[in-house]
Amino acid sequence: MSRSVLLSASALVVATLMLGACSKSAPSSDTSASASKPSLSSALSPAAVQQAAKTASLPQPDLATPDSAYVEISKGSQLLFLYAAFSGLPANYDKMAESYSIDYYLTSDAFKKHDLLKTLQPSLDAGVADAKAHRYITYTDDSPEIGHYDFANHTFAVGETLFQQGQGIRFSDSIVHDGSMYELSNGISLVMTNGEAFQQLHVTDQAKARAIEATLGQLHMRIFAFIQSTGDNGYTTVQAVVTKVQLLDLHGQVLLEDTAAQNKGEQ
Repeated sequence: MSRSVLLSASALVVATLMLGACSKSAPSSDTSASASKPSLSSALSPAAVQQAAKTASLPQPDLATPDSAYVEISKGSQLLFLYAAFSGLPANYDKMAESYSIDYYLTSDAFKKHDLLKTLQPSLDAGVADAKAHRYITYTDDSPEIGHYDFANHTFAVGETLFQQGQGIRFSDSIVHDGSMYELSNGISLVMTNGEAFQQLHVTDQAKARAIEATLGQLHMRIFAFIQSTGDNGYTTVQAVVTKVQLLDLHGQVLLEDTAAQNKGEQ
């Protein structure tokens, strides 16, 4: 890494610390704040600087992208194609076909597999091409874990798995074949790299907070995100950055919207 990159990465880490100090997120207690707050020396460590440089080099979302441009993610095959589209690696058609086609999955005959793969390859290529053209995605949690309103901090705590550091979710595709149900899984996890910024949803409007509190247990949460990269460190991941989060009532009406811009203090 060149000296100029190291310097810019260091500046990015320092700026991140300064923004964190001015963040509207309030810690639950003084003890947790001191325990979780990174020191300047740790933030400027070689590992932290390298990670900051890597993050800065990743493609960034356009926060003005309309909702209509986001594609709903609900199938394992979608993550399969997203991984192939953005991993930068040659497509592994055999592995892709195993979790995409029930006929390929159930066949042990090498010649049948060979013939099937030639038939499947155009569909696999088309899926990868479509994923590459649609890196803005949404995921809807129909039963999000949302705590009661915190009057001191004006927040609702969110226990969403995708917002936990190092956590992700997987999808499997249910396929009926000859009267039996099969679950095809590719082992790819969807991970949000900035999910921790959305663990507290801020609501200063008391009327809005009251409406959300009254519907706890009945809410849906829609997460909007942008695919940035993939990973294979321990397990295979498609990595995305959250652009915004919406809380919806049972009728699909948006009760609250929290954006990445607001979390960065840009609005």
